[in-house]
Amino acid sequence: MNEHIIEEARMVLEVVAALVMELEPDDQDVAEAVIYQVEKLALNEEMPEEFRIAAGDTLETSTELIEDDADIPALTDKLTEHITDLQGMIAHIEREMRGGDEDASDEPEDEAGIYESTGDMSPAKPSSGVFNELVTPDLIDAFIQNQRLMLDEFESQILSLEKDDGSADLDEVKRYIHNAKGEAGAIGLEALSGFLHDLESIIEQNKNASKRNIADGLLAAKDFLADFCDSLKPDNIPEIEDSLIDSIRTKFGVHPQKTGQPVKPVSHYRPIIINLDAERGELMDFVTETLEYLSNAETALLSLETNPESQEDLQELFRAFHNVKGIAGFLKLKDVGNIAHRTESLLDDAREGRIILKGNYADVCFDALDMLKELVEVISRNISGGKYVRPEGIDELLSRLDNPAESSEREVVMLPGKKIGEVLTNSGVIGREVIDKVLEKQHGGEKRPLGELLVEEGAVKAKDVALALRAQKKESSVKTPMISTRISSMIKVSTSRLDTLIDAVGELVIANSMVVQEPEIRDTKNEKLAQNVAHLGKITRELQELATSMRMISLKSTFQKLARIARDLSVKSGVPVEFSYSGEDTELDRNVVEEISSPLVHMVRNAVDHGIESPAERSLSDKPKKGSVRISAKHEGGNVVISIADDGKGLDVDKIRAKAEAKQLIEPGQELSREDIYNLIFKPGFSTAEEVTDVSGRGVGMDVVKKCIDGLRGRVEIKTQKGKGTEFIIRLPLTLAIIEGMLISVGKEKFIIPTIAIMKSIRPENGQVKTVVGKGEMLNVRDSLIPLFRLYRLFEIEGAVSKPEEALLVIITGDGKKCALLVDKLLGQQQVVIKSLGRAFDNLEGISGGAILGDGKVSLILDTTGLVRLANNAEFAPV
Repeated sequence: MNEHIIEEARMVLEVVAALVMELEPDDQDVAEAVIYQVEKLALNEEMPEEFRIAAGDTLETSTELIEDDADIPALTDKLTEHITDLQGMIAHIEREMRGGDEDASDEPEDEAGIYESTGDMSPAKPSSGVFNELVTPDLIDAFIQNQRLMLDEFESQILSLEKDDGSADLDEVKRYIHNAKGEAGAIGLEALSGFLHDLESIIEQNKNASKRNIADGLLAAKDFLADFCDSLKPDNIPEIEDSLIDSIRTKFGVHPQKTGQPVKPVSHYRPIIINLDAERGELMDFVTETLEYLSNAETALLSLETNPESQEDLQELFRAFHNVKGIAGFLKLKDVGNIAHRTESLLDDAREGRIILKGNYADVCFDALDMLKELVEVISRNISGGKYVRPEGIDELLSRLDNPAESSEREVVMLPGKKIGEVLTNSGVIGREVIDKVLEKQHGGEKRPLGELLVEEGAVKAKDVALALRAQKKESSVKTPMISTRISSMIKVSTSRLDTLIDAVGELVIANSMVVQEPEIRDTKNEKLAQNVAHLGKITRELQELATSMRMISLKSTFQKLARIARDLSVKSGVPVEFSYSGEDTELDRNVVEEISSPLVHMVRNAVDHGIESPAERSLSDKPKKGSVRISAKHEGGNVVISIADDGKGLDVDKIRAKAEAKQLIEPGQELSREDIYNLIFKPGFSTAEEVTDVSGRGVGMDVVKKCIDGLRGRVEIKTQKGKGTEFIIRLPLTLAIIEGMLISVGKEKFIIPTIAIMKSIRPENGQVKTVVGKGEMLNVRDSLIPLFRLYRLFEIEGAVSKPEEALLVIITGDGKKCALLVDKLLGQQQVVIKSLGRAFDNLEGISGGAILGDGKVSLILDTTGLVRLANNAEFAPV
């Protein structure tokens, strides 16, 4: 390719970039000039086809500039991204022409202009795999944790986008990628930022691709980002293979051009070079004047720290930024102009009384001053022949200027002191000798404040002085000097510490209960003591609720992962499946959620691979071609119930029995109930799959599910109908928690019933309890028969009340059914700590744990779901 053609295209791009910078609303002449120049690039047949296609996309965007309702700022940003892509392509073409030599020494010299950033560009990939010393481990960890949280939501958006159910759109997905790109760039992950930039471009260029292709590409990107975050360490930045973006592009359905010279997409771009029209003398004048304006602005801003209502200082501050904006606009210094313009808008809100310039508002103004000073220094070096290197943090600052109220920078808070010099030295910002030197100048006749003089000397930043002034104001209310920092809204705590805290709070609840039940306390006539004991009980209750909630997390993340698994299996097997979930806000102990995740994965895989039929089979059964898998969660009777249901072929009793006999799991002809046959699928090595696949069929899934649920002292039930579908119901009883319970007595024994399972209690009348043949005793409540269960029979307790008319009946619910428990007395409601009874009692029917009562004795906690099931079985409820 002719080098002259490449150089001409480069010059056209420089002209377009300069025109875009000048673009203002209603400026039709500049807009038409942009369209004309871009059209030349798109029609240049001597350029590679991929370049012309990208230029065509740029032309399509530029034509929107002349529309009546054109959003000029948004179009300017979009065009800037297009220009960045085109310049990156030209740089790659040049390297190809030189045989692929990408030596940094071939960068064009910046003789008469500056490197002007135009938005979202992807810096060069770092040569070393480590962060610079300014990036702390806390920043890296915060980035990783934030991305992990966002990736789950990102995946959920992708799956919703593929379903096209209206709950997500492509703009939401692009917004996540854009935010992630900014966060990556902010901590120096330049290669990752470049990858995300390329991903944005691919989405934009292929937004009309099929939903399946878009989802495939985005899910591949999500998986890479998850792996990247898992591997990221303070001393190691994972490398990004050049082939990755090509692989993702292929998943979008984009393939290399068959004609012409294909141009490889460029992941890492060079900065755009824009030559200034201004003479060197004009730039020198700019530096001199701007420094003067910034000095006046610092003085006014410091005065506002002590007197935020001063209109004179506010007007001076506004005037300084307004003048800087005007000069920067004349010289086409975009970064300077943007910062000055947005700060000016913030100050205008302060002038109009909409905000008060303090706190975050003042902080961001100080940061704008510091950034402008840094930009002036960079331009000053450029005048002397140096290169313009765009300072880091400009985009973040612009974002904070747009939303100053939400700004939450982490920064050191100054130690209080009586004088401004004490605050600065106590906080280690400046040495005492510097303070003394400036104080001598002040004593020599200089009447200006010490803080202003220190800033003028360059000893401290204006923002440091502002923070010191705030600390000085608080000095009178601070008793003990201490170093502090602005605390993040979240902190990390080891789960082992939370476990210890919950155990300690549990013991506190028990101890409080023991104290309250002491006769001297319970029967006291001392009103003050009674009030204090009641207050202690209130605090203990609040503390236990808080401690318990600290370990509780929702099932949302788990359900979202299951949605991804179902989707991938559906694609792999060719069986269309609609996956849905509800109750994702149901909360469980963190350990339980982690343990239950693996069983849920197995069950969803089985539902898709075993349960759902092929589209042809479903058509023969008059079913929709797309199968359905649903998962839900809810609290019921003190338990958490998770249901996994499908509308597939259901379980075949005959087939299960035949398989079990063939594997010698049961004896031929052995009598089994339908429930017993269903439960055979939980036997190790059992599988009804006709062939082994990489998804299932080896018989090692459902037995793992059963073992895990049993380990959590839970229970799994099966409801199925051949040809209609199957539902697995997992019930997880509380293992270690503080619950509200009703204390009851049966003979000399005491039991606890979770109050959440109690519907009501009654004393039956004569004839209200009847005996039904084959069902045992039943309680007639409003013409509805409820099974009656005598606890003293189950636990073989002597001396209990046997006549229902002389006892109480507590009606409980569980497993969607009811039963009535015959008890002697209700002793009252209280909070109890559930304690495990040990592995030897795990299979004890009707018992979920134990609790230490206030008198120091142990009471059994009843498993209401188990009792309801027993009560509805006549074998356990004899007359």
